[in-house]
Amino acid sequence: MSKPTPTTLNLFRKWKIRKLSTRLSLSTLVIALVIIAAMSLALFIPNSTLFKKQIDQELELRTQEIALRMDADLQGKLTKLETLAGIGSYIDADPARHMELTTAFMQENPEFQGLVFSFDFSGKNGITNTGDKVDLSSRAYVKIVEQGKSSISDPVVSALDSKSLTVVLAVPLIKDGQPFGFYASGYPIEEATRITGEAKIGDTGYAILLDTSGNVASHPDPALVMKRTVYDMNLPAVTEAFDNSRKGVNASYSYEYNGIKKIGFSSSLKTGYVVQLSVPEQELMAPITQMMRTTIGVAVIVTLLTLIVTYLFAKSVVKPIVYITGIVRQLAQGDLRPRLKVKTEDELGVLADNMNGMLDSLSAMIEQVNDASGSVASSAEEISASTDEVAKGSVDQADRARTMANLFESLETSIQSVASNANLAKEYSEEAVQIAEEGTEIITRSIGKMEQVNEQMKHLERDSRQIGDIIEVIDGIAEQTNLLALNAAIEAARAGDQGRGFAVVADEVRKLAERSGDATKQITEIISGMQGSTTKCVEAVSEGVEHFARTRESFEGIVLKVNETSQKVGHIADSSIAQTTSASNVLMTIESVASISEQAAAAAEETAAASQELAMLAEKLYDSVETFKYK
Repeated sequence: MSKPTPTTLNLFRKWKIRKLSTRLSLSTLVIALVIIAAMSLALFIPNSTLFKKQIDQELELRTQEIALRMDADLQGKLTKLETLAGIGSYIDADPARHMELTTAFMQENPEFQGLVFSFDFSGKNGITNTGDKVDLSSRAYVKIVEQGKSSISDPVVSALDSKSLTVVLAVPLIKDGQPFGFYASGYPIEEATRITGEAKIGDTGYAILLDTSGNVASHPDPALVMKRTVYDMNLPAVTEAFDNSRKGVNASYSYEYNGIKKIGFSSSLKTGYVVQLSVPEQELMAPITQMMRTTIGVAVIVTLLTLIVTYLFAKSVVKPIVYITGIVRQLAQGDLRPRLKVKTEDELGVLADNMNGMLDSLSAMIEQVNDASGSVASSAEEISASTDEVAKGSVDQADRARTMANLFESLETSIQSVASNANLAKEYSEEAVQIAEEGTEIITRSIGKMEQVNEQMKHLERDSRQIGDIIEVIDGIAEQTNLLALNAAIEAARAGDQGRGFAVVADEVRKLAERSGDATKQITEIISGMQGSTTKCVEAVSEGVEHFARTRESFEGIVLKVNETSQKVGHIADSSIAQTTSASNVLMTIESVASISEQAAAAAEETAAASQELAMLAEKLYDSVETFKYK
């Protein structure tokens, strides 16, 4: 079955035809009507054309038949008259003998209306078979017979009684090849047109006879005979057909007369007359009309049968579809438990099997989605809890990193102070060397300066103690730095990959702190030794000049030790500067760790929010899936 065209579907929508069975029935009906109409036209048009050709042929045959009969009738009458004239040609111009001959002829041929003979061609000396005189000078046929030719005239008023219409047959009298007179006899118009008057075509068709001038010589309506011509009837098609027939072209034509459409055929006679047949078109086309009615009746019956069969077929097709629609309506309400029970092996059966398979797959999928939604909700809650802990840990780590940053800022300040004090100690050491050298010179120059030296030694002792205090501070800073480096390494290990660089820096800081501790211990030992030497120097100065030489040697040792101390203090200063740089790097790393921890905390909070939203969506999905009934 063909699919309905888009135009048909638009009409269905416009007419609000929603039932599939109705659409199928109407679609099939439309297609059937189109096919039936096409077949009817395919049968009707060629048959109609063929029938019209047959009508034209029949009209032509009937017209020619009438024309031949009329020609035969007139020619037969003319032949009789010519035979009579042949006899009369052997008779001298004796009126009595010709009257005797013509009278005998009239008795044998009563269909003729009188007979006139003349021995000249003026026409004024005509004599009837009864001996009466008659003037025929106005008759056109006189000139024709003068030429030795026979003539059949147009219908004229009889010269014998001056009232009846007749067709005059005229033949020449010829002697020695030359015409010397003629015979003329009237043939009553009624007899001449009897054949056309008797012609019947169909029920109401008729034939008319037109003379050579177009005068109506014969017509069913006597009021038109010899009173109207074809030219004043205001029928152009008839006039044209007459003119064509006069030219030897016979053809059919159509016209309307008194409100009736007619079909005619025009044919000429040998005499120059024209016979025209006229039949009402409705009468001629009656068989075609009947054929059309029969075709329409058959089409209506076939259409009704098609509609009934289509309705029954559509009903058988739509019934399973209605059943499937009911099942689908249950599916639309979330009930996936029903199964289609269509046992046919056509497309609907395949559709039912496929839908059952789809429902099985859909039920299994929804069950899996139901289970998965519960798992997703639980996992989302766990992820949310974990991300909350991560966020808290990240915040705590950031706080600790900030604390470490503050501690390293303090450490950096302390290390800078150590460096400053170390530089100061170096200056003091250099000054001590200078003083020791000056003391040596003073001892060598003047014993009197011993007391001053003693005072200087006491001052040196105090400075040494101060240096010892500074060294203790540096040693404490180194220990604190070592502890801070250990703590930084531990925090870096907790930070994982992000704290790896920080751990390296913390390890370097720890090493520098250990070196600083070792250096301060050495300085402490040196200072302790220097303090002992200074004490001995003071005691030596107090004991007297006798120990000056030994004091001088001690001063020389002091110079050496102070130089070493100055170098150690320089090393401490350099180490402190290096520690300051490392502490700055560690501080930057800790600040980076703090920033990363804050970002991690923010990301963890976003993850927690997303996990909570995921949990809510999973719950909504679970609630949506719960609306389906699949078990």
